[in-house]
Amino acid sequence: MGADPHAYLLTTALPKDVGEDWLMAFAQALGEDQKRFGGHLIGGDSIRTQGAITLSLTALGFAPKGQLMRRKARHAPTVAQPLSIYVSGTIGDSVLGLKLSQGQSWPELSKEDEAYLKQRHFSPEPRMAVSKAIRSFAKACIDISDGLVADVGHIAEQSNVQAIIHAQNVPLSPAARKLCQKYPDLLETLLTGGEDYELAFVVERSEESLLSIVSSKVNVPLTKIGALQPGAAGDVQVLDKESRVVPMKYTGWSHF
Repeated sequence: MGADPHAYLLTTALPKDVGEDWLMAFAQALGEDQKRFGGHLIGGDSIRTQGAITLSLTALGFAPKGQLMRRKARHAPTVAQPLSIYVSGTIGDSVLGLKLSQGQSWPELSKEDEAYLKQRHFSPEPRMAVSKAIRSFAKACIDISDGLVADVGHIAEQSNVQAIIHAQNVPLSPAARKLCQKYPDLLETLLTGGEDYELAFVVERSEESLLSIVSSKVNVPLTKIGALQPGAAGDVQVLDKESRVVPMKYTGWSHF
């Protein structure tokens, strides 16, 4: 994490019924993203398929020496000096947008709420500005694709430590908070649903003051949700407001 976009390779597998209109719209949207985020197409492949449209994109970038952020923390936390866990934006909107698109409905949501949640699922915002702003001092970073609990667990496992998440501190959008107040059990879904594409990262406590400056600069909220501390490698404990462990039936997407 933390690289500036430079170029990408794109492979497309398209069925026969994909016409010129689709290709033109796809190319136009891809060009708009190039202008916005940087990078350019340098190669790839295109084939015909009898199945669904399949796209595979590999992005390449550069980061200043020593500023590439990995899952493994640059140094281990101690009991006296745990590392603070932060997230960008809000968590859980994407999975709610997915459920809405699959036919789920909640009477508590307005049309505006539903449109916002679907937009968060289908058009996630890459946190490029946040990544660039924190790469000089963040000790580890990951994008939240498998789910908050699972991805924080990846950092904890790679860093050989335990992670603590305070559920009441996890930032929720007004729409998601509205649902959680009515359906408290929905919180587990928000923490594990994934595809938020926000960033989860860790910093030293002495560097937390920098984050208010970063947040104002990039206009993205950055919220402290927990800590990395010595403990069983990869263990993630989600705590409620009374510091009791919240049992998690599901922690997030598993690739294997």
